[in-house]
Amino acid sequence: MKYIQLENFFHSIHIVTENDDSGDPAIFSSLKDAQETLSENCQNGVVVPLGVDMIYLVRELYEAYKNDTDIVHIGDLIANVLDEHIVFHPKPK
Repeated sequence: MKYIQLENFFHSIHIVTENDDSGDPAIFSSLKDAQETLSENCQNGVVVPLGVDMIYLVRELYEAYKNDTDIVHIGDLIANVLDEHIVFHPKPK
């Protein structure tokens, strides 16, 4: 999974770029690296995962919560976003 940093400063949103004056976006290979440098690169920044539909993920989580169903089917997607191995266990009925 790859990540970028977005700066949302005074309602002006900017993608954090490389420090080499190329203007290329700074792309991070791990969530840990992106989070560790966020405070030095941004005043009001967020880390954004690339290659995953976050709206889909939120909708699926909402539907699972609303319907009191298991979320095992999206566990791999969440694990990819968080850069960790995660196993979701079904809730006891």
